Amino acid sequence: IMIKLNIITRCALCTLTAALTLSASAADLSVSGPDGRLKLDFSLLEGGKPSYEVFYDGVRILDPSPLGFVATLGDFSKDLILKESSSESLEYSYTQSRIKRSSIDVKANKLLVTLTNDKKQQISIDFRVSDNDIAFRYVIPSQPDKRYGQKFSIRVMKEATGFDFPSQTRTFLTPQSHAMI
Repeated sequence: IMIKLNIITRCALCTLTAALTLSASAADLSVSGPDGRLKLDFSLLEGGKPSYEVFYDGVRILDPSPLGFVATLGDFSKDLILKESSSESLEYSYTQSRIKRSSIDVKANKLLVTLTNDKKQQISIDFRVSDNDIAFRYVIPSQPDKRYGQKFSIRVMKEATGFDFPSQTRTFLTPQSHAMI
């Protein structure tokens, strides 16, 4: 009896350790700006719902906020599984003739998170964090269309992406300038 109990306990501990390892790998992804003050944390919540939160100097400035959408291709807002992630530092310059400052220098860090839904369809979320800005975009690999061959298009039916500010946040609205001013 003592041996059987010991084996069961070891198996339970192995299962618990494996579950914690999988959970931590999905919940502990983060990227900071080059100076380290602005930080974005990505996680998969219960039900495989993607979420992110933002901190500045360790103070939360954006509560856990939802990510994803539902499209004609599939549901990318829940039941997602982390497939892989990668990060890199970005530094480049570009010019634009029709903006207030024509020469732009970019220095940021990137986190690319690739997820799969229950139909094994992939979506990636490309997060970019600089010292003062956060941006992200959804990237869906091209997939053949049953009716049109290699042409690929989708229609977003429901947006899940949100911005949940802490209750103590003070906000204000300011008029925006007209285009090309």
